[in-house]
Formats: sequence, structure tokens, C-alpha cells
Amino acid sequence: MAIAAILTGSIFPDHSDASAFEVGDTDVGSGFKLKAESGRSRSGDDVTWTRPALEAGWGFADHFELAVGSGYGITEFHDEQRRHGSHDLRLALKWRLRQESGTSLGVALEPELTLPTGDRGAGMGGDDTLLALPLRASRSSGRGRLTAQVAWLHASQAGESAWSAGALYEYEVAPNLWLGAEALHDAALGGDGQVLQRGSLGFRWQSQGTWMLFGGYGRSWRHGGNGTQASMRLGIEYVFQ
Repeated sequence: MAIAAILTGSIFPDHSDASAFEVGDTDVGSGFKLKAESGRSRSGDDVTWTRPALEAGWGFADHFELAVGSGYGITEFHDEQRRHGSHDLRLALKWRLRQESGTSLGVALEPELTLPTGDRGAGMGGDDTLLALPLRASRSSGRGRLTAQVAWLHASQAGESAWSAGALYEYEVAPNLWLGAEALHDAALGGDGQVLQRGSLGFRWQSQGTWMLFGGYGRSWRHGGNGTQASMRLGIEYVFQ
């Protein structure tokens, strides 16, 4: 079912996220940037490698950031077969509604469209067009930053929908080095019982606003009877000044 792809696909590193975390941020960059990410995920006896996932981003008009991403992966199935293929294509447009400050929340909306261009036979792509509408709010206090996210997700051809909620807390333990933890809950609309709960730990290190190195480990603790999933990722981002 398409809704299963919505609820289970997010733990796999099918595309390059802004960091090691699924909960996004409310920041909007300026200019052009490139990201490359590799990851490994396990669901039962099936193992998926992404090497690499690539994403290009462009911040414009002070309040908007456009991102386009895809990648290439390898799946090792429990029958010891190995398959190669490309991932789905991801298109996202972040709109910063309010700049975070010492007295106000940062707020951003980032509609995201995932097109079924990946290799389904290799387990790298879905069979439906997925739309996600996440709304985020963030607030900093001292060295810490808390971001909350709620999202509506929809599979267009199947006509099925789901919702997701999550929170991320990051703390700057050293200059330019942030450690973070997040927790998320996804559920299908319509009462069919499909639920996914998961969390992750990660880091990001930024160098003078040009380079960013990020990585993390995530695991689901409730997965609708389909067993747990675990994933690791490591990536790098370069911002063209």
C-alpha cells in the first residue's frame, strides 16, 4: 500500500536531508549549496546502502530555499540477492514565514514532492507520487535549540494520507559542533492501524559557514508489526559563498 511507503520510507536515507535528522529546521540559506550523503539501513534481513544521495539547494529572495535531490543505492535482500538502482526524485521548497529571534519563534513551511522515478525492483523507489506538507517552529535558548514539526502526507494515486509529528533538540557542545536527539510519531489516517515511532541521535559540525559535516544513527521502536528498522548516515554540505 502507498501509505506503508509513507510510514516506513522516512527511516531510509532515500535522499539527502539537511542534516542527520528527519525533523528539519526553519533556517533559509542564501546562494547555492551541494550535499552528498551515504547511509545504511536494515529492516529485518534486508539491508540498503545509499552511496551516494545528492542534493542541490538554492536560497533566494531572503525567505525561500529550493532543493532537488536523488541518489543511487544497493539493496541486499534476505535471499542474498543484491540489486542496484536509483532513488526517487525529491523536490522541496522551504518558505520561512518568520525569522527566529530572541523574542519570537522561527516558523517555516516546506512543501515536498517525491516522484516515483526510482528503481522499484531494487527496493529504491515507490510506486506513487508522495506529497508532504511539514510546518516547523523553532526557538533557541542559550546553547540549545528546540524545533517542533507537524506534517500532513499524501499518496496521490492511492488517495491515502498520513500525519507525522516530531521534535528535535540540539545543543552546541563546542564552537560549531552540535549534538542532537529527535523523536517522531507517524500514523495513517483512516484507522488502519499503521503506526511508526522512531528516534535518532546525531551531530553536525560547521566550519565558517562554508562546510558542514553531519551524521547520525536512527532506530524505530514501534513499527506496525513489521519489525524494527535501524539506519546510519554520514554526509557533507558545501555552501558556495
